[in-house]
Amino acid sequence: MYDYPKTEESVFIVRIAQSAKTSLRDYDIMRDRSSPHSLLWDSDAKNHIKVGDWLGFIVGETYDATVTMYHVKDVIDPTERPPHWEKLTYTHTVEPSKPVKLRNVIRFSDTEPIRFSWESWKHSAGYKGRYMPRGTIRAKFPWYNPVTTTCTKRVARKPLLNHTLNMIFT
Repeated sequence: MYDYPKTEESVFIVRIAQSAKTSLRDYDIMRDRSSPHSLLWDSDAKNHIKVGDWLGFIVGETYDATVTMYHVKDVIDPTERPPHWEKLTYTHTVEPSKPVKLRNVIRFSDTEPIRFSWESWKHSAGYKGRYMPRGTIRAKFPWYNPVTTTCTKRVARKPLLNHTLNMIFT
């Protein structure tokens, strides 16, 4: 059984662009279960991500990207940032609100991540077809029922990659 977002849990997303070599390297290290820095990532610019929230990584070509979501298990002080992480900024396109070295470290649960088609997510959540986030943002998550904590299927154009939404999750 997969962990699955509940209505009281926030969902954040971040784009890992194919051209962002440093971010891709960090993402690979985070996914490598043999690494001492496995399942660690940094929080959003304002440290809004908390225990129980979800972070989805959008990886792949723009119109064939996959969102891989991890459940946040722990929030750690910025002094515990791995040494290979950037210290000042991840992007040269916008001025960060504060240096990235002040961001909390988040640790993900070691449960299997859940995967979605980014095109299906955008369509089901009402995002425009060309939409792609910049930085880590709070996202619309289209597949839970906002009235209860029961997750139900909404019609998506492409199926999920490693599980189906035809079931009801509690």
